[in-house]
Amino acid sequence: MHFATALVAMAPLHVALAAPHAARTTTNVLVSYRHDKASGRTSLTVLDEAQSKLIARSCTTSITTGSFADAPLRLDLSSPLNGTLSIGSITVPVPGPEEGTDGIACTMGYTNGYTRLQCTVPNVALLADPALDRRDLPETCFEDDDFVNVLGAEVHVALPELELDTRDYAITAPPAPYNITTLDKRQITCLPSIQTDRVGDGNPHQNLKRIQISHDLRCNGANCGVQYTESKTVEFSVNIGGNIPWTAAGFAVSKSTSTGTSNECSYQGHNTICMQKILMHTAYTVQRYWYYIGGIGCNRRADKEGGSFVMWSPNSHPRAGHYFECQINKCHGMGWSNQETGIVRKGGPDVWPKK
Repeated sequence: MHFATALVAMAPLHVALAAPHAARTTTNVLVSYRHDKASGRTSLTVLDEAQSKLIARSCTTSITTGSFADAPLRLDLSSPLNGTLSIGSITVPVPGPEEGTDGIACTMGYTNGYTRLQCTVPNVALLADPALDRRDLPETCFEDDDFVNVLGAEVHVALPELELDTRDYAITAPPAPYNITTLDKRQITCLPSIQTDRVGDGNPHQNLKRIQISHDLRCNGANCGVQYTESKTVEFSVNIGGNIPWTAAGFAVSKSTSTGTSNECSYQGHNTICMQKILMHTAYTVQRYWYYIGGIGCNRRADKEGGSFVMWSPNSHPRAGHYFECQINKCHGMGWSNQETGIVRKGGPDVWPKK
């Protein structure tokens, strides 16, 4: 899943596209809901299936105008983790069974700070494709845009993903060593050593990495829960193979990080639950170079090794580090991980507010 944020624009509570005529189009959509527990604020967002086009957004739990004037969209939660989703005459339980109901399949993530729901809905009859007036459309229904709120944010139109380089830059033959004579007539051999440097400003971006840190647990309707007590180390990653010396490249990042201490997810229902750790990473462009080392007079850069590539390193910024999230209907087994390449926000770790 991909995110983008902006400062809040709290004007109209209901915003959807206005239809110039009664023509309709049938399409698959992604419905996303978020509830912020501290403020009580909510959002309801509808994107096309590819998450490339915004169809509607409301800062309430319903959308009844514009594209949904003929088939109102409503979310009714009887508890923070259970309820119903209605589109027109169709009503299904949420999060509902993993295989979905009437083709509508939902997943849910929740923390102490928020609950978010995502549902894929097929064959929705929308009033036809009107133009969007972005001046009337709030980018977010929430005031704060720090890491925790971005993590739980309503879905936005995804920014382009970082292009993945599939080449394997295995190390070629290193340059030859050479000898120098110091002022006191000593002979020193300068040896080649490979290092990684930032390319320009690194073109930094913020990305998420999800790691499942518990086993899947199928709940049978009674109270159930999963616990996590074992800390694991997560290393930096790159989008190429080969021998890659790590570099912070001047950013507040680390070579590795821990998934943290104990935590627990509780639930009551007939679904599969698990716990994930979400790590915010900075992605930046780097290049390997050969350097000569060995003493005074040796320290100079020689040739490039391979081409430039992207390095992902976990943030050490205290406001953009990592977070636990409980999952319903979105479990993949203990140890599963996914480095998401869709850009959450442009910039290094310091783009997050310092509070």
